[in-house]
Amino acid sequence: MIPTRLLPQRLTYRPIVGRGSFGPIYDDPVTIPARVQFSSKTVRNANGEDLVAAATIYVQPGENLPDVGDIVTLPDGSVRPIIARSDQVGARAVEVVSLDVS
Repeated sequence: MIPTRLLPQRLTYRPIVGRGSFGPIYDDPVTIPARVQFSSKTVRNANGEDLVAAATIYVQPGENLPDVGDIVTLPDGSVRPIIARSDQVGARAVEVVSLDVS
């Protein structure tokens, strides 16, 4: 687990709940503690496509976490979709969840 003192920012995300005729449908916003690092890197999504991530977000593992397809509001005010998620496993359990956004 990441100590809360290492998660200085608040991340607001809107989980995707479905798709309608005009695009994705999102649920109400949820705010969680996070650490956001802005840096460009190439990531591979679940479909095997190489995409460029503009930032990586680190959050504590638990219930109701953001997932691929959800949208997040970053500390700079920009709204971006999550393009990849990975659970970092420690000795016995998930220690940190990292989310890449475009």
